[in-house]
Amino acid sequence: MPSGKFKFTAVGRKTCDALENKHNQELLMKWSLKGHMKVNYFNFNEPFHIYDMQDFVDSFFASPSVISVIQAVDYNTNSWVNLGIPASKTQFESVPCNVTSMDFFKRLEENNKLVLSGRLIPCLEETVDDFEGFYISNTLQAMVLDKHDASKDLYKQSERNQFIFQLFKHLVLGGKWCQYEDTLSPYLEVTKSLYKDLVSVERYEKEKNFFIRSVVLKCKAYGENGEPICPTKPDHIQNFIYLIIDPFKRQVAVLYNQFCEMFVC
Repeated sequence: MPSGKFKFTAVGRKTCDALENKHNQELLMKWSLKGHMKVNYFNFNEPFHIYDMQDFVDSFFASPSVISVIQAVDYNTNSWVNLGIPASKTQFESVPCNVTSMDFFKRLEENNKLVLSGRLIPCLEETVDDFEGFYISNTLQAMVLDKHDASKDLYKQSERNQFIFQLFKHLVLGGKWCQYEDTLSPYLEVTKSLYKDLVSVERYEKEKNFFIRSVVLKCKAYGENGEPICPTKPDHIQNFIYLIIDPFKRQVAVLYNQFCEMFVC
């Protein structure tokens, strides 16, 4: 795949505070996401427009600066490795991102079939055949996996597609050795801080309302033989890579995660 017009430079010293602060790290370790969920930042050289999305993604996964930094899990060795080679093919889907308030999640707290007096309602444990390594132990997990009939209509599909809901879902599901929370608030706290770190917000001129200027893409990259290289095993719900593009700053935040047996403390 030839490289496109976009050139990328790693922003080496920039970190995502939501993944680095002590309080969140303790929660991420408990959820088996510490060291698995990663964020890197890159600057790019050209103006970005919506019609540039395919070129942007192709350029990103062909960039020497990117493939020397972004990692994926080698499931043969159960270890993180740099991509190392440019992708031969990419796919992406646009992820809606226009929620500007945590009020979006108020209906969770108000739904007494999911949360009662601030605590998550447990349910009979069951494995989830569609998603390797998961079992459901409370109604919140069932809701984010759309496996809970009583809360099926709590969020419309268009709302479930929102980037903030996707972040929340990934945190609720956690990793291989996840210890699930008994209350809702830790998930909301980390969702808020991660969302705030990743997306860029502007205020409408002469108005009080805000809007999100970031463009979010969920991507897959493949090698020359058609094998998935980023993420590996892309059909797993917890294997993902998002590009969160700030057209104004010409900077892209890259959020990615892989579900595997490694334990990071």
